[in-house]
Amino acid sequence: MVPLLIQEIFSCFVRNCTRILSEMQNIKKDRTDEMAKICRTATVLYEVLQAVVSPGKIDAETERYAKDVEMKRKQCEPYNILPLYTLGVKPRIMEFPEIKAAAHALRNVSNLPMPRMQSTPGVPRVK
Repeated sequence: MVPLLIQEIFSCFVRNCTRILSEMQNIKKDRTDEMAKICRTATVLYEVLQAVVSPGKIDAETERYAKDVEMKRKQCEPYNILPLYTLGVKPRIMEFPEIKAAAHALRNVSNLPMPRMQSTPGVPRVK
């Protein structure tokens, strides 16, 4: 029973990996959510396979599939232009010099002129 279960997990992992690797070549922007979901599924299957199979019994092809899926999963991760990072994990995009300069420029507002408030006739000024 257990070897049959392991074989089923392995075949499911290989099916997902081959699907991911073939579809990533022709991916459209509107399908990135679906591909990210498939990559997460393959990652979980690989973790289960590692937990069930003793170390060293996973063949090189499966390891290669796992590395390829991990690489593709990182490509599917959504990101903002200037992501917020609260837990101290700095997103990779924040390391680009152009992004650092843009973030610095957004924070540096001290030399900007103050806006002039035009008074509207009939409306009292608030001090």
